Amino acid sequence: MEDICNSKRDQRRGSLLLIEWLLMSQRYPLTCDRCSLKGATPTLSAWLFYWVFIVMEGIFYVTLPGIQVKGNPMRHDHGRRLPYHCNALWSFYLTTVLALGLHFSGLFKLTFLIDHFGSIMSVAIISGFIVSIAVFAYALITGTEHKMTGYWVYDFFMGAPLNPRIGKWLDLKMFAEVRIPWFILFFTTLAATLRQYETYGYVTPQMGVVLLGHYLYANACAKAEECIVPTWYVSLSQE
Repeated sequence: MEDICNSKRDQRRGSLLLIEWLLMSQRYPLTCDRCSLKGATPTLSAWLFYWVFIVMEGIFYVTLPGIQVKGNPMRHDHGRRLPYHCNALWSFYLTTVLALGLHFSGLFKLTFLIDHFGSIMSVAIISGFIVSIAVFAYALITGTEHKMTGYWVYDFFMGAPLNPRIGKWLDLKMFAEVRIPWFILFFTTLAATLRQYETYGYVTPQMGVVLLGHYLYANACAKAEECIVPTWYVSLSQE
């Protein structure tokens, strides 16, 4: 009996600690200084930067040369196989050349990315919800939803369509897999490296190692983009 009482007491203590942690986590943003809040405000320049990048990568997706591969047979659609245009490697290097060209020419400093990092990340989060809502609504309107449960919150976060696309080639899942996260990660590190060099006149070994690692990761993801096509995520996971 004593063990049971102790167990219940521990459970209550754990619940109280969880509630206290949740209250503290919610109170923290309210106690942030104004500079921190201002740094995360989604500004017009952040919106322009983020969406120009997204649109540019989308144009590269459908226009640059690449290889065409077929996806796995879709069991729900009589074994039909969707075509995929894989050219992330071309997109990666062309974007890198453009970014460095704009930076060193003075037309647009890549260091804008780290100077407005909080604002850009806020824009990215908001944009993610906007695109998710739009894709979810479009699937319901067009009747292309897949394996819906009827629980709207669950269905929204699990995704309604299986293979959302814009046109024939721009597959949204493939587009979001490499070009957005890993490209932005690399360019953020590249911007930090450029800022360090501009400020101190040299690049530390630590920064060089991080830049090399993020370059190798982004390059590998782009170079092997066609290997993503047959994975479970593309074939069966909803968006």
